[in-house]
Amino acid sequence: MMRNNPFLSKVFTSTWLKHFASNKTTYHFDFINGVSFLKDKYFPIYFNAGKNITNGMYYDIDLDKTDYLGKTFLIYDVPEYYGMEFMQAGDLNLKKIRQYKGYSANFQDFETFEDYFINKYKSSSRYKFRKGIKRLETCFDIEYKIIYGEISKEEYEFIFKHFKLILSKRFGSLGLDNSILSEWDYYHELVYNMILEKKALINVVYNNGTPIGLSIGFLADEIMYFAISTFNIDYIKFNLGHTVIIKLMEWCFENDIKTFDFSKGQYEYKDRWANHQYNYHCHILYDSSSIKAKIVANIMSSFFKLKQYLRDKKVNFLYSILKFKLKGISSKYKGSNYAVSVLKDEKIDLEILTEINLDHDDYSMLRKPLFSYLFSKAEKLKTMQIYKNNSVDGLYYAVGANNNLKISKSN
Repeated sequence: MMRNNPFLSKVFTSTWLKHFASNKTTYHFDFINGVSFLKDKYFPIYFNAGKNITNGMYYDIDLDKTDYLGKTFLIYDVPEYYGMEFMQAGDLNLKKIRQYKGYSANFQDFETFEDYFINKYKSSSRYKFRKGIKRLETCFDIEYKIIYGEISKEEYEFIFKHFKLILSKRFGSLGLDNSILSEWDYYHELVYNMILEKKALINVVYNNGTPIGLSIGFLADEIMYFAISTFNIDYIKFNLGHTVIIKLMEWCFENDIKTFDFSKGQYEYKDRWANHQYNYHCHILYDSSSIKAKIVANIMSSFFKLKQYLRDKKVNFLYSILKFKLKGISSKYKGSNYAVSVLKDEKIDLEILTEINLDHDDYSMLRKPLFSYLFSKAEKLKTMQIYKNNSVDGLYYAVGANNNLKISKSN
């Protein structure tokens, strides 16, 4: 068996059961090692604990055991790159149904991150990413941190508070529903305990002590599963999402991680960073000597094939948009309609202005346009004072070391 799969660990299984299957009976079978099962409430089938929110299941078959007789088993999300080969074991049979596409970066043939970076990107693209990092560090007070093995409860709560806020804002801006947010209490409990057991990490980019880019990864011996990632869209000009990946990949090389698994789901950034594509399958194991088990296996196989057909037709994407709209929260995350212009001859009358704190939620609409200006001029935010015009609604000024700016509503 693949050693230390985090999704077969006791802490993962117990946390998942607590949040999604409280008080339900779990089953273990001698013919399959390491996997806990639950029995479906309505259908005669056993499914793996963790169901479809793991990032990759693995199992071993014991050919000498026969406690599968008369039964059907469903195992979600088995990546084909694990190289599992099913050997016929008596009457035990297997149906594999293609599901999500997955992406990974294989580091086996590369000595350093820089080697991989050069292999993946042209010099112009590498320059763009490095420019984003350099400008980010020039304009703001930036710190990078990988949290792994230990963390205080206080720091963890602070990080997760910002993680949720940033993730909500990110998907709100895209107009998409996100299942992670509806399962937030589960991830909140899980990740803390997994960090302490060195089965998970949090990668954080801070600006002046406040998280602005974050990712969660789960860890096997030589695999890092890139599970959840987000960034504050106010910093979008700085390619912050790619910086999060770069910093985590650098850590992987420093810690002998050979595979950076982007997991399931098709996103442009995965295609850009990965050097390998694969498919996830759901595995249906069943007793081929049992008419009942064969019928159940065939029904489940048809069901998952239909799901994948609809997924291939982008029905799930449209469903995500519809769910978001039905929640009625899209107006909360509308983009900024403010623009920045440089004042040349116009003087600023400080008598009619009040200095404001840009971190306050009331002025969140100013950050994205102002940060985009900072990126273009490589100017430091801390050299600026931001003012509100008391006489004209929606008019703001930024007094900087090099230029004075007007921030006003655009047409």
